[in-house]
Amino acid sequence: MIALKNNSIQSCVFYDITMLLLEIGKRERIELAPPDFDDIEKLTNKVRDICSGADHDKMSEMCVIIDELVNNYISYSFTGVENPHLSVDVEYINGTATLTFTNNGVLFNPIEAKPIDVDVDISERTPGGVGIMLVKQFSEKMEYSVVDGKNELKIIKKMTVDNNS
Repeated sequence: MIALKNNSIQSCVFYDITMLLLEIGKRERIELAPPDFDDIEKLTNKVRDICSGADHDKMSEMCVIIDELVNNYISYSFTGVENPHLSVDVEYINGTATLTFTNNGVLFNPIEAKPIDVDVDISERTPGGVGIMLVKQFSEKMEYSVVDGKNELKIIKKMTVDNNS
């Protein structure tokens, strides 16, 4: 039997169809060291390639997630950090995208960020928080942890297949 693993064809035997399905997909790591605002477009284009066939609206939401997170990392997380580094592991399996952002910046759990009060007039609101709100809204699931002293944020998003392709 033939299976895909790490974007290459591998010959192997599966005794369970579930194991075969788990192995079919696309995975890639993108390293940004040091990360730069120009990397946002490169990263979104790479994710578009990996998630080819995804629903257009879901992909647009994923691009907002990437833009907001990378902008925040570059703008706030790396202040005073020597040799800033951001890696993004992208996995696209069975219509679900998982992006894991790992960085050596200031520790910050966006899941615990105070929600903004959208009922308050914008002129009276404290700046900030809208981007994280959008990331939470557009994600099916978010997981945060500190691994070896680094931030690790996992975003899981269903990317329903566009039937118009």
